[in-house]
Amino acid sequence: MLFLLLVPLGGFSLRPKLEEKFKKLENEGIIAKVDNPQGWVSNLVLIEKTDGSIRLSLDPKDLNKVIKRDYVLIPKIEELVPKLTDKKVFSVLDLKDGFFQIELDDKSSDLCTFSSLFGCYKFLRLPMGLSCAPEILQII
Repeated sequence: MLFLLLVPLGGFSLRPKLEEKFKKLENEGIIAKVDNPQGWVSNLVLIEKTDGSIRLSLDPKDLNKVIKRDYVLIPKIEELVPKLTDKKVFSVLDLKDGFFQIELDDKSSDLCTFSSLFGCYKFLRLPMGLSCAPEILQII
């Protein structure tokens, strides 16, 4: 069953930052313009970070209800600390925009279409907001 929901996005005060963010994400191959959306269209959630930049996230409430998830247990810190007892060398890694490093197939990308001030777009990379996104990142 397919649903189409187009809801205008607020956030007019953030419009210049949002326009800049969209151009950047389009140039990086993370989002693409959609002229005739088919099926699911989610709302877009804007989060203004403490440094003034913007984070885009989907609000796919209805889509999340039907996503088939692979449940993966993410280890708790209490389980990991004892394994580090006699270790001498440690590394810290920061996955910048970790979800955006994961490409979506065409069908998944179409499901990640969203409405914005500038029309409809779809994510070509894994967006924040999908219920299965943390498990996908953890598996990789």
